[in-house]
Amino acid sequence: FASVVLLSLCSFSVVWFVFIMEAGTSAHSELDPIVLHELPPSLVPDVDKEWLPILREGKIVYIESYKNGLSLKFKATFESGHKAMIKAAERISLFPHTPNSLFWHELPEKRKGTLARSDRRFQGWAEATAFYLDRVMGFDKKPPITGRIMTNKELLAFETSLKHKILRWRPTMDVKVVLHAWVDELHNLPPGDVYMSYLTRLKELETNSISTVEKCLSISDALVFDFLIDDHDKEWEFNWKATKENNNLHWDSGLGWRHGPFGLESCLEILCGTTKWREQQTPQEPCRPISIFRNETIQYLRSHSANQPIEQRLSTIWQQAMQTDPLYPIVTIGEFWDRPSKDFFSKRVQFHEQVFIEGLDYRIAVLLDWIDECELTHGSDNVLLS
Repeated sequence: FASVVLLSLCSFSVVWFVFIMEAGTSAHSELDPIVLHELPPSLVPDVDKEWLPILREGKIVYIESYKNGLSLKFKATFESGHKAMIKAAERISLFPHTPNSLFWHELPEKRKGTLARSDRRFQGWAEATAFYLDRVMGFDKKPPITGRIMTNKELLAFETSLKHKILRWRPTMDVKVVLHAWVDELHNLPPGDVYMSYLTRLKELETNSISTVEKCLSISDALVFDFLIDDHDKEWEFNWKATKENNNLHWDSGLGWRHGPFGLESCLEILCGTTKWREQQTPQEPCRPISIFRNETIQYLRSHSANQPIEQRLSTIWQQAMQTDPLYPIVTIGEFWDRPSKDFFSKRVQFHEQVFIEGLDYRIAVLLDWIDECELTHGSDNVLLS
């Protein structure tokens, strides 16, 4: 009789546990999701004020894998109803390994031109650092993004894959992640031929309206921003994302700093636009960088370049903005191969924050040199527009 009673109690416990779990799932499904649909520049301060504290400290009630693209990411739902994307900022491994952290002068000269990202699946750190640059430059084209430290048991609480279960079962460890406010109803909106023809001086605009010129300058700003963070992904049309109202965003910067903190001389090709656009050019000049820019953007870069006192430099202002992030110094998380990744002797390396600061100064100087050349060829009034 005792065995029967015990069996009945166990059965009741299982049924009750299942009921509680189903009730929890139901409660989660009934939450009205809070997401972004638009990001008007005038409202960005209010949007950041609402979202950043939640992304950093809000209670997460549900996390699920989000298998879309190369990076390791998840969807998160907060108790408040806010919805976010989580990107891993660092490797999540049973056997963590921290690469050597270098200053630029410690890297052999021949390796400064062979660096490549070794953490392409772990893109959160680049996403967050790009967010702070977007904000301090006044573009306001990225949704709220911030770092956060979670535990493996929190991040992988609902995961069912064997690999993630094993990572969840191991002793509690901190995991650096980046949370990204969810933006709904995005769609692809690559720059059309009309705009690129104008920006590269192949053809004048047929309709020289204020809105058309503004659209061109918005594309120019996007390419300038990508150059500063060495993000080559906009060469693919599917990486040009816009909101429901066709406002382009500086979307998905997770693969920024592709060639390290300083980049390569060839990175100026970022200004050539999409691969589809380049395929329409002549074999003699397959990559034609844009030569029309927003005057306010370029004057800002000139007044915040390495020629200015250190406290006025964009790199310093960027660093100060990043100091507000829970993962600061976040740029030091990035990992790079010290030589082509297929080389048997390749090693993973990281860099001190100062290397990225100097790298941004360098990239601004390279960009301004190109703009100076454009002004000499075409005249300032034809290169810098408002």
